[in-house]
Amino acid sequence: MATLEKIRSKSVFLIVVIGVALLAFIVGDAITNGRNLFGSGSTVAKVDGVKVDIAEYQNQLNKLQEAMQAQGQDADQQLLSEYALESLINQKLLARAAERLGISVSDEQVTYYIMTNPQKPMQDFVSTYGRQLGTMLAQAGKISPDTQLTPQVVYSFIFTPEKYGLTPDDVLPAKKAWMEMEKETRETLAQILYMNLLSGSYKPNTLELDELFAQQNGSATIDVARKPFGQLDEKKYTVSEAELKAEYDKRKSNYRVLEPTRTVGFVAQNITPSAADVKAAGALKEQTLKALKAGQQPGKDLTKEGVRYDRRSQAAAAAEDVAIRNFLQKAPIDSIGVFDRSGSFHIVRVLSHSAANDSVELIPFFAAADVLDQVKAKIQAGVNADSIATLFPEKAQASAAQWQSLQSAQARQGIPATALAALDSVSTGAFVTIQTSDEGTAMAYVKSVRPKVTVYEYEDAYYDLYPSDDTIDAAREAFEKLAAANKDPKKFADAAQKAGYFYNTYAVNASTPAFQQGPQNYFPKSRDLVEWVMTEGKAGEVSPVFGNDDKQQPVIYMAFVENEYDDFAPMTDSRVRKELEARVRASKAGDEWVKQYSGKGSVAATAQAMGVTPVTDEQVRFFGSMNVQDPTVAAAIAGTQPGSKVYVVKGQDGVYAYVVKAQNKPEGIRMDEQMRQSYQRSLNPISLLRGRLPIENNIFKLTRSR
Repeated sequence: MATLEKIRSKSVFLIVVIGVALLAFIVGDAITNGRNLFGSGSTVAKVDGVKVDIAEYQNQLNKLQEAMQAQGQDADQQLLSEYALESLINQKLLARAAERLGISVSDEQVTYYIMTNPQKPMQDFVSTYGRQLGTMLAQAGKISPDTQLTPQVVYSFIFTPEKYGLTPDDVLPAKKAWMEMEKETRETLAQILYMNLLSGSYKPNTLELDELFAQQNGSATIDVARKPFGQLDEKKYTVSEAELKAEYDKRKSNYRVLEPTRTVGFVAQNITPSAADVKAAGALKEQTLKALKAGQQPGKDLTKEGVRYDRRSQAAAAAEDVAIRNFLQKAPIDSIGVFDRSGSFHIVRVLSHSAANDSVELIPFFAAADVLDQVKAKIQAGVNADSIATLFPEKAQASAAQWQSLQSAQARQGIPATALAALDSVSTGAFVTIQTSDEGTAMAYVKSVRPKVTVYEYEDAYYDLYPSDDTIDAAREAFEKLAAANKDPKKFADAAQKAGYFYNTYAVNASTPAFQQGPQNYFPKSRDLVEWVMTEGKAGEVSPVFGNDDKQQPVIYMAFVENEYDDFAPMTDSRVRKELEARVRASKAGDEWVKQYSGKGSVAATAQAMGVTPVTDEQVRFFGSMNVQDPTVAAAIAGTQPGSKVYVVKGQDGVYAYVVKAQNKPEGIRMDEQMRQSYQRSLNPISLLRGRLPIENNIFKLTRSR
């Protein structure tokens, strides 16, 4: 049948296209072992002699983007770039370690981990090629739509295509990709075996395991009070240069960097509509209201300014705005409601009320003209939809019953107007024609109907207020003035914060994906500014103004380059200096407070002197607790014998007063095999391989984003 043949041919074409694309991604690693897709040996990153080529990086980035899209997930593209490079470096370090150790993988192991216990390469293969082939064959009626896509089934599709009406050419891209998947599985298994061997070599003796178990499961019962350091008076607790240098020398190893780094003062501003923008929006609202009251749509002058107009027909529940929903349910015909949202607005005019079906349960089907009546009779008689293609081969197909909502614009989108009109009033047991063509007729059988609802037809004129070009230009100009007037790092920081801008100091290198906005998110498109810092910025320079190019939610950025270093962040670095000053100041305050609060008697009395509330019967493990998060204090508590003595000690985050009431050590418990394996699995082979190896990162030199 012509239509089915078209579906089949298009599916094969899609598989060929997708196959070629995915094949390019999969073979990327193999191709670049000495040469690359661009014909040059450009190294984008290097760690301990392990190199990542620009072609490998681009292929890995493409694969990650494809995987995210296939799963319907949204990821910050700035982060994908960092992850692509990091994953390639880790894979190469593992592969080299496995090769040096002489690890080999047998054909039997590869087969087992493809067919019986599929690893990630096979899982990815099934989700791409397997799914595409399965969809195509189900559409052609060669397999049931419910067929489970196991590795064995997908193998059958590819290596015995004639069983499914396919030619060898139809599955050639998938067949080549299968071969590459086998190779990738072999490499993956070698790396897994290496990691298992490395983890297995870590075998603490019985005493060590018992001690580890005691640390994890033992606890101390204490009463405790803590006075945090907070913001200490800089004049009271002064810090000298000699004290800073002594603290820096003691902690210098903490400031080591593994690649060239720059410290920058970063400024950001979310641009919001100005008072002038809000005033202009108010004028648009009045003009739009005037037009609707006159029974007219907004004119071209209003449309040009961003006012939009829709004529809607839906149940009140489908209205996204709660205020509009409530208005529709109570408003008489021809009434007008105005809904202002800080300059953005909706103006709604009710046109009519009517009753229509809320939703219908449909069995969609397609049939050629000569079998249409027979197909309708079978479906009406309750024949399973999957059986229609079998009963009428190459003549008809049907889908399982599905509910179709009717009372929202999104739900009605794509349904022909004539079919919608019928569905609004149709009854159970009826047939509705969706579309007719030379090949046959697409119809739907109405299996059931939910009760009717009131449908409101209304006009909706609306406007979304965003910052105007003048407002954005003014914000940029203010940034430029700040940069021109403040060429010193401290003056720049003070001026930015005084102006109310977001300001923070960051250490930036070529591996930095973007400027961080929160714990798990980054300023959009701020990677462009990172690139400027690493390729053009010099110490003492202020960047141009960068932005996210979003007219609706514009953000602008600027950075002052303070320092450049490639081994240790210097003591003069603002970030380092701030931390050192805080530590020295806290140490001085801690010594003073220990003397001040010692000898007060009980923990409760000490807490009263501190001006804090004590906590009783706190359970503190070796690694701390909710109220004892300082590791040095937690370790001291773990080694203190129970008694009545109150200890007042200086920690990193404040001064603690505590008494140990009991040490709760687990008795007679030995480390069993499951716990031993848990400790072994906690060993991270990647971290052991990477250690503190320096990285040469040329990402911005080879992939300019501007």
